[in-house]
Amino acid sequence: MIYSVGWQIPIALGLAVGIAAKAFSQSNSSLDPHLIGQTQREDSVTPVMEISGNFMVFPVGVNVGGRPVIFSVLVRGKEDGSQAVAFEKWLIPYDAVVQALKLDVTPLPDGQLDVRSPGLITRLNPQELKHDPELGLVFSIQELQRLLGVPAEFDINEYAIILNPPWLGQKTGGIATETPVQGE
Repeated sequence: MIYSVGWQIPIALGLAVGIAAKAFSQSNSSLDPHLIGQTQREDSVTPVMEISGNFMVFPVGVNVGGRPVIFSVLVRGKEDGSQAVAFEKWLIPYDAVVQALKLDVTPLPDGQLDVRSPGLITRLNPQELKHDPELGLVFSIQELQRLLGVPAEFDINEYAIILNPPWLGQKTGGIATETPVQGE
């Protein structure tokens, strides 16, 4: 009998790249060391709520609009072979979102994060971010929409999360939309 293993090669390669990306993002976080120390304290970071036994960590690509920007990043979620399962609850690393959307993040003296892009000006409270034991600081897909106004979808054929920021295509210096600040 002849068995085809061609389909296993992209999965193994994606997993290897995803693991390397995770190690890189943990060692080169876009947050400054003071903020990392602050957000990694157990009392200041919301832990991941009930990681479903069905959700697992696996590599996917990240596209912005139709363009691939990250070829492999580890996320926590589940798919059934034809679609994402409970996609709004999937977790994507904070650093991957910042990198993919080219966000300019500045820690402020009050502990908030000033987040800017060509079409977004908002502040985030890093204490609202969740911490996944394997992925570090994360956004859920639902939080991306709520906190940054960025809808997302999962393309099973591309095996990628597609972020669709409303400012896509705007040039730097364009009119930014201000997302309401989420207060405590």
